[in-house]
Amino acid sequence: MADSSSNSLKDVLPAPKWHRSESDATRPVDSISRSIPFRAASPSISVKSASTTLDVPCFSGSVVCASDRLTQNISSNFTGEPHLFSECSGELVNIKKDPSADNKVGGFDLPGRIFGRRDRTSVALAGGSSENNMLRSSASPSLSVARHADVVHSGDDGVDCSYRESRRVVSASEASPTKGVDCADFVSDILFMWMGVERTKYFTYDAASNCYVMNAGWGTVRQRHAVAMLQECGSIAHQIDEVLKSETAERSFLQQSLRSAVRRHLSQYHCLVSSFRERMSPPMTFSDLVVAFKRVQPKLRVLHIMLKETETAKGGELASKLQRLVQQGSGRLFALLSDVYMEAVSPLLHMTVSSITKGEVSDPFNEFFVKSNPRIDDTSDTYWSSKFSLLPEMLPTTVSHLLAEQIMLTTKNVSFIRNCCRCKQWHMDPSIVAAAQSASFDTLGTVVRDALRFTNTAVMKLIREEFQLDKMLRMVNAFLLVGSGDFYELLISRLDPVLSRLSHMVQTSVVRDHMRGALLDITPYAKDLDTDLFSMLHCELVKDDKIIGWDAFFVTMTVPSPLNNIFDMTAMKVYQRLFRIMFKVKRAEVALKKSWRQSVVLDRIIGRLHNTNREATAWREVAADAHLLGLQLNHFVNNLWSYLVSEVSTVSWDLLMRALRQCASMDDIRTAHIAYLQYLTLHSLLHSDCTSIRQNIESVLSIVRQYVGAQAVLTSLLERGHGDVLSIKREYQRLVDDFHREMSSLLTTLEEQHLQFDFLNFLLLRLNFNNFYHDSAFGDNTEF
Repeated sequence: MADSSSNSLKDVLPAPKWHRSESDATRPVDSISRSIPFRAASPSISVKSASTTLDVPCFSGSVVCASDRLTQNISSNFTGEPHLFSECSGELVNIKKDPSADNKVGGFDLPGRIFGRRDRTSVALAGGSSENNMLRSSASPSLSVARHADVVHSGDDGVDCSYRESRRVVSASEASPTKGVDCADFVSDILFMWMGVERTKYFTYDAASNCYVMNAGWGTVRQRHAVAMLQECGSIAHQIDEVLKSETAERSFLQQSLRSAVRRHLSQYHCLVSSFRERMSPPMTFSDLVVAFKRVQPKLRVLHIMLKETETAKGGELASKLQRLVQQGSGRLFALLSDVYMEAVSPLLHMTVSSITKGEVSDPFNEFFVKSNPRIDDTSDTYWSSKFSLLPEMLPTTVSHLLAEQIMLTTKNVSFIRNCCRCKQWHMDPSIVAAAQSASFDTLGTVVRDALRFTNTAVMKLIREEFQLDKMLRMVNAFLLVGSGDFYELLISRLDPVLSRLSHMVQTSVVRDHMRGALLDITPYAKDLDTDLFSMLHCELVKDDKIIGWDAFFVTMTVPSPLNNIFDMTAMKVYQRLFRIMFKVKRAEVALKKSWRQSVVLDRIIGRLHNTNREATAWREVAADAHLLGLQLNHFVNNLWSYLVSEVSTVSWDLLMRALRQCASMDDIRTAHIAYLQYLTLHSLLHSDCTSIRQNIESVLSIVRQYVGAQAVLTSLLERGHGDVLSIKREYQRLVDDFHREMSSLLTTLEEQHLQFDFLNFLLLRLNFNNFYHDSAFGDNTEF
């Protein structure tokens, strides 16, 4: 008999402990599917029995939920045949299970006994014993739902307190005489209270305790206890409605979408409760209310928890919290939360799709993990590096950092093509657009990789073919790295009388005129250069009263968009440093060539001196030793220039061309160009570890300039046939001593550091091939 009672009661009274069934198994997040958890049922729909439809919405493990304890305590004292407590009269009614109650209605299914036909047999209660049992059972439950540690925090117990507060009100009012409510009116008013209204005929919402209380003077003790147990659906619905009316959602697209989804489910819940109230036959009973409470309370509760947990969150943080809430044990709650999650994160997915297909970031509430900087102009040289940035703190858990970087790069590519490259008619591949519009966060990775590959190809084609990156690099190598020797020899000859003064005394317009003239002179012979790009070249002077014009002069280029994102301001500063060191060496080479021609003039003048006095002999000795110093300086400068051209410029150019052939994206080009500049900086002795070497070289180049000046003075004195030969001899001796001192220091440093930098071996070998400067006889050969 006990077994029969147990089998019959399972339609009404759920097991006190939830055991995970196959239908309630944890669903993987990857298989989210839309459903309609709340659906209004009608009497004409066949519904499953309670034993197959009443799930127990627990978050983890085998935890008994509030509605389990509710129906468990109601039935705790029932024995024998299956019975059901009648809410108004205190009767026990026999229940017959509907054999046809195996059909489901959508995602919100109620047992068949609520809408199906049932045979009820009234039996008498066993005196006051059953009533006492009912009072004990109705006073025992605590509507505190066990929470998953990752889903709900321990502080979110506002709804849990409502039942205890309601019980306190019931206990306080038991001593006062009250009037019982008709059974049908009582059930109907409870259902109306479940709508979350402020006040019904018999119930009023107490904002202080967040629960409904029965109006004074109404309701028996049993009815008040029933209200205390069943009012939670109304109080949760009321609190959800209050949260939905707040203005927090105005600050976030995702908040608006989340609340829209919750509002839609709340409307479905209202329709369901309305269908209960409108049903006439068979009428709703207390047992039906218990079953309905068990069905809807967990879903209302998780919706309320979802709203409270994400009330102040936005963007990726909100999506991550929703994702954690979705991952819980009940299959039916999983379907409900998944539906809300998909609708809530749809704005984030839409922003992602828009960014990778249109290159636009429309994010007025700062929710997207890719941020666009509106202050960066389309023609700015920092467009590629600074226009878009990644916000790791806004990443949802469903988007990895690698995928977020790919999304940002795709967005950058599309925006770069349309804005910097001015290709307004360019469009993404239609197949990729279609795939992106139908993608979810689970399939987004494949779409993003396809879009990134397509946009990288488009960017590379534009940079190489339409904007001719190779020609721009040749211009940079020829003029900013002093690769065009003919042009600079001609320019140095033109600027010699202009830049020999202090820089603040030189007019920049005059220097620019000389440069334009030199460009016109070499135009017919510049076969490897695009002469249309000569207009980008211009020269600058640093105005300083402490340096001469030669040290203040440099050539630069104005590179237009989009190539200015490769040759940006940082790169141009490096090119200026490279230009200064190479231009100094080139000018020294040109000056020594001019000095050699003056040596020929000196030889002719000395050949015409027929007197044999001591003064003429002294002139010949000074001229001979000056010629010897000139040869040593010429050897140094020629080998230094040969090193810069052969070991630095040529090698780095070959490495750059090889790297560019392997580039597949704009980032690859920028990386190759940066590596090119780093190679040039190191091997041109501009690295901080090569400071002493560079200073020695600059000192020798300064000696070259002084030597050229001394040669001019010597030529002038010989042409006049008289002068202070001793003073010019002392000047040459000083130059020789300075040169030997700098060479000794330079060679010593090269020998010490060539193990640290292997490229210094090439420079050391060129400057001191046969250890000439270490020869002990060297000093005797160069003394005057």
